[in-house]
Amino acid sequence: MPRLISASLDRFLSLLLLLFLLIYPFFLHPQVVAAALGLVPTNQIAPLDFFYGARAQFLFWFVTLFLVIWSYRAFVAGSWGHRNQGMDLPLILFLWIALLSTLLAGDAKALFGETRRAEGFQSIFSYLALFLFGQDFLRQEYHRRWAIGIVIGSAILLAIYGIGQGLGWEFLPRDAIRAEWTMPFATLGNPIFLGSYLLLALPLPLYFIPHVKRGSKIALIAIVILFLAAIFLTGSRGAWFGLAVSVVALWLLQPNRVFRRILLAGTLVLILILLLVGTVRGVSFQDRLTDTSSLQMRLYTWKMSLPAVWQKPFLGWGPDHFGNAFPQNAGSESMQVFGGIVYADKAHNDLLQVAVTTGLLGLVAYMFLIGRFFCLGFSRRRQDELLGIILPGLLGYWASLQLSFSVVSVAPFFWLLSGMSLARNGSSTTA
Repeated sequence: MPRLISASLDRFLSLLLLLFLLIYPFFLHPQVVAAALGLVPTNQIAPLDFFYGARAQFLFWFVTLFLVIWSYRAFVAGSWGHRNQGMDLPLILFLWIALLSTLLAGDAKALFGETRRAEGFQSIFSYLALFLFGQDFLRQEYHRRWAIGIVIGSAILLAIYGIGQGLGWEFLPRDAIRAEWTMPFATLGNPIFLGSYLLLALPLPLYFIPHVKRGSKIALIAIVILFLAAIFLTGSRGAWFGLAVSVVALWLLQPNRVFRRILLAGTLVLILILLLVGTVRGVSFQDRLTDTSSLQMRLYTWKMSLPAVWQKPFLGWGPDHFGNAFPQNAGSESMQVFGGIVYADKAHNDLLQVAVTTGLLGLVAYMFLIGRFFCLGFSRRRQDELLGIILPGLLGYWASLQLSFSVVSVAPFFWLLSGMSLARNGSSTTA
């Protein structure tokens, strides 16, 4: 009887993860959805955080519910059923350092995160938990296929919605921040974030190409082209940089030379067409490449952030405390670079963000975690065809973060898909 209950709960927990992948990309503050349906006046939702705060709470309570059910399953079965795939040590190490940094910061912001960012310790814990959940409960091949299919389906809807926004069509109400934006962001809050989500999904349709007929192959290739077009429409140079990394990684990881040539040639042709003739409501892609203002902002932010690392070198300022560490509006240079008074709450570089907020100890632990994951993934790619497809998207996403930053509307997918990519049914010892 305990074995039957345990098996049933395993299936239920796997289903919960699939439901999470389905719901989370479209989860917004409930009143925003109500306003879109005409149930609430638009002026009542103006001060709300449309995209991040409610998502962070949903994420945390989902993780909490999952842990409660998993604990009950462990009580019934007499074992957690966890399989160490080589990631336990880096996960635990980074989690503990983040916790110590949170305790040292000693305020609620370190725990819950900056307003409209919500990436405090609560979210960090949730990300790492999702990695573990994906590793332990998306081991079966049919679960992984469902997960990939759901991400592709969600990305299709987001890409179509984003392209619609680029053409001037909108379904959801907009807040004051985004009222005049021309670049698409779908339901993720920012064009940068839409681009980073699509980077995760971009190579996934290729996983099914060897297993389907010719007509379906064409449809899958069309989906990849849709994702590419939407990534370019975001105008996010961080996403474009991540795309370049993804394409190179996919090219290197594919043994089929014909496929590699088609991939590289097709991507280069699409890029050339978009650069030459592509515009989004009057903004050309060439203009985006030659515009140096955002690069100057990033270079200034990076320069001014480095001293903060040395002020608190060991455990940093606390999760999501970059705004506390950064010298806000420091004189005429700041006014000239930003074009006015701006509150900088992110480093726009993932490694620098981690160094400032969790210190050099946190940076070393984080690099150990990321490095260990990609080393394991690349070393196992010949035993698991999924890794050769999913790793380029994960690597491209992480590369894009070096020109942007992690966000609660997208980061959970990176961590969950990363854990799932290392899941190997029956391949390791049970702890």
